[in-house]
Amino acid sequence: HYAWHTAGGDDIAINVLWLGDDIEINNNSRSEVAGSVDSSTYVWVKWDSAPTPDLVANTLVSMAVVKNDREGQVERTGQASGTLHDHREFQVYSMQRHYQYVPDDAWLLAFGADYRYASAEYESASHVQFAPAFAALGGTTGPRDTVVDLTLQGHQFAAFANLKRRITRRITTEFGLRLDGQEDAYRRDLQFSPRFSLRFEPLRGTAIRYGWGRYSQATGLHELHVFD
Repeated sequence: HYAWHTAGGDDIAINVLWLGDDIEINNNSRSEVAGSVDSSTYVWVKWDSAPTPDLVANTLVSMAVVKNDREGQVERTGQASGTLHDHREFQVYSMQRHYQYVPDDAWLLAFGADYRYASAEYESASHVQFAPAFAALGGTTGPRDTVVDLTLQGHQFAAFANLKRRITRRITTEFGLRLDGQEDAYRRDLQFSPRFSLRFEPLRGTAIRYGWGRYSQATGLHELHVFD
């Protein structure tokens, strides 16, 4: 983490995070091998500025790379034969720009936009074969072969606006609208999400809140059940 404050009053921060796991198991009693190498790398840069006294801007640029590897392999002579290879790699690059405009203590306008590019690589190869006397073990009914090799790229974007207004000392309202979109090899979708909330304070220290809204969350490319 590294941060600094510029002469113009802006705040800039750079962050880097890396996580890794390496697991390996060997069992030579008629052969049994495992594996699994996982790593995650995250880099993000945040820039906060105030172009005017009433306007605050926040910018976030980020990158994430997640890798999962598995090996497997079971060989039991005369009983079973199994192999498993699973490799997944996901990359996400995103940028967002958000604003808050506060002309006075009764108004607050927030708006902004997000963009994300993602790629997902699924690679798998599995083979399971049991001797006839053991075919029913573990729910296995016979030989099974699985081959998956899939690479996807896609784009996601969003734009939103939110207006908060204190009408009287006791009543505050908030209206918002958000647009989300996704585009990849399998979909091209748009979602509109309106929102509304009301806050009423009949007595000091007592508040009654009402909220209504529509919320949507799209499945990411790294969340697809491709092995199903």
